[in-house]
Amino acid sequence: MIVKICGVTIPEDAAGAVLLGADLVGMVLVEGSSRQVTPEVARDIVLAVGGEVRTVGVFADADPDEIQRIRRIAGFDIVQLHGNETPEFCENLSKRVGGRIIKAFRGSLGGTSSYQHVFARLFDAPEPGAGREWNWGAVARAPRDRPVVLAGGLTPENLVRAVGLSNPDGVDVSTGVEFSPGVKDLFKVQAFIAAARALPGEMKDEPEPGIE
Repeated sequence: MIVKICGVTIPEDAAGAVLLGADLVGMVLVEGSSRQVTPEVARDIVLAVGGEVRTVGVFADADPDEIQRIRRIAGFDIVQLHGNETPEFCENLSKRVGGRIIKAFRGSLGGTSSYQHVFARLFDAPEPGAGREWNWGAVARAPRDRPVVLAGGLTPENLVRAVGLSNPDGVDVSTGVEFSPGVKDLFKVQAFIAAARALPGEMKDEPEPGIE
């Protein structure tokens, strides 16, 4: 089971998450988000990870040139799109970032199979970042031609139930392992990762974009 710790705002939290076994570390670059970081802070987080795991920059309805500008500054590996980006947008951006795109969908499976130029699809709550449980069971019906990642309302306590309902390839947590927005509780991070690792039949390899 791939584990992504997202919404990281502090380099030390990123380093701690890696030491505890996270597979991916994400930072939010969405204007107005309570977890938004600057490109320069994102770069510090990437440096703190030290290449041990892949890093993810999260955007929503951003201009492709701006995404590329920030990516050049920060140096993260993967772009996560969390807005209303179209399949055509994803296709064009995928060519610019070497296929390293995660596309997020909020509370719906409709039309997700048309997003072919991504290497993973992430399913989140209708109100991302609120930390509320939602209809995780719907994700069990998601197309499986790409790795499926579950997000939204996950905690160390409910992870087993959420995964049992949705059968994802990976999980993504932010609010459920925090003291406050963007400030991680590493004890909760440890408990979350331990719960994911204890799940039966966990995915053995990280989703790959198919290029190096």
